[in-house]
Amino acid sequence: WTAPDLLVVPSSYSDGLYGIWKGMVELAALGLVKTRPRMVAAEPFGPLAHALERGLAAPAPVEGGASVAFSIASRYGTYQGLTALRESGGAGVRITDEGVFEAQRALARDEGIFAEPSSAAALTAVMQLVAEEAIAPDQTVVIVLSSGGLKDPAASRTWLPAVPAAPDDFGGLLAVL
Repeated sequence: WTAPDLLVVPSSYSDGLYGIWKGMVELAALGLVKTRPRMVAAEPFGPLAHALERGLAAPAPVEGGASVAFSIASRYGTYQGLTALRESGGAGVRITDEGVFEAQRALARDEGIFAEPSSAAALTAVMQLVAEEAIAPDQTVVIVLSSGGLKDPAASRTWLPAVPAAPDDFGGLLAVL
């Protein structure tokens, strides 16, 4: 019953981020946790980061484009997402495609997890915050991995090796695996 210090969520319109924040607020109100985490929105174009940086009352549309994390690549943020970041003392972190691929590789190599690019955005944000020394080594950090890599394997093809063909017999399949 200990809340993490930092909770990082891949964010598009940030409804999921707000829902997690609301749950943490309710856990604290019930006395089940003593503290609430700082919330972090991992976002390709940064509408929440933009709103925080400029002290906007609500997120404004930002410039967009193509992103490998296309399912969260929104130019728009929501008021409730911005509220969660403000109330928690959190942040919006703009992520890059290169950072997403690096995070995907780290998850695969170190944890055996194949995360979809939009999901890997959360680890991308953490890696950036660590590089900026914005996370202390003793802090507890939770990242939300919202979907597996098989949801959109084509987005990761630029760095994945070719998928080997397996014969139709069990012994041959085991050999490939």
